[in-house]
Amino acid sequence: MKRARSFYGNLFALAPGAVDSEYFVEYDLPDGGTFALAKDPSVARDPSGGAMFGVTDAEAAIAR
Repeated sequence: MKRARSFYGNLFALAPGAVDSEYFVEYDLPDGGTFALAKDPSVARDPSGGAMFGVTDAEAAIAR
């Protein structure tokens, strides 16, 4: 998680938003969407963590 936060934060010049913890960080994007990274060490079935995207119009984002 530490490496992922550094990578995405530096690559896209992102600063953590309102939700920021050791295992989850959310970034606010310039277009109003959000990008989040999560890695819960207590979840064995997900060894690599995950990335989430929050957008205002999911159908338009999928089409794009």
